[in-house]
Amino acid sequence: MKTGVLGGTFNPVHNGHVYMAVEAIEVLGLDRLIVMPNYIPPHKKAEERDPGHILEMLRLAFLGIENIIISDYEILREDVSYTYLTMEHLKEEYPLDELFFIIGEDSFIEFSRWREPGRILGSARLAVFERRSYPHEMRKEALEFVHSLGQEPLMLDSLILEISSSDARRRVYEGRSIRFMVPERVETYISDNNLYGGKNVDRT
Repeated sequence: MKTGVLGGTFNPVHNGHVYMAVEAIEVLGLDRLIVMPNYIPPHKKAEERDPGHILEMLRLAFLGIENIIISDYEILREDVSYTYLTMEHLKEEYPLDELFFIIGEDSFIEFSRWREPGRILGSARLAVFERRSYPHEMRKEALEFVHSLGQEPLMLDSLILEISSSDARRRVYEGRSIRFMVPERVETYISDNNLYGGKNVDRT
């Protein structure tokens, strides 16, 4: 069995996340993909959020898509979400599976600064969605770092939708549309629950 793991704050989940998940399943031939929202991300600032809303938006975003599992493991731990601990837990939970840890190139170029990157690679194969906006030298340094830890990452030459959760939050706050940025069910959920300090925007 092949199991992939896609983590993040998902605040909110957007169409770039959905595309990345579906593409990873297809390109890597995954039997399942675990979508893992974190509780406190160690590598970037996270805006205040309600974990219950995050889990529900993820459930709505991936409703009807096969082989997707929404995990509340990191949220239930209620602590800083270190990837190496999560991956070691999943390695114990799925001891016979080939694990893949899926990240975008924005995370890949910072990978050497993560906590215990060697332990992450000891549990899973790294799969990286490439972006053409990063200088070649930055990618080269990240590749050399991963090579030094004894692994050849899978570089996935695929479309990346340039959508950010922070931009979606800002647009909601300003009362602007996020149509086509997030799944329709998520857009409705954000409006119905008045998330991100926005007005109840007319979606018609």
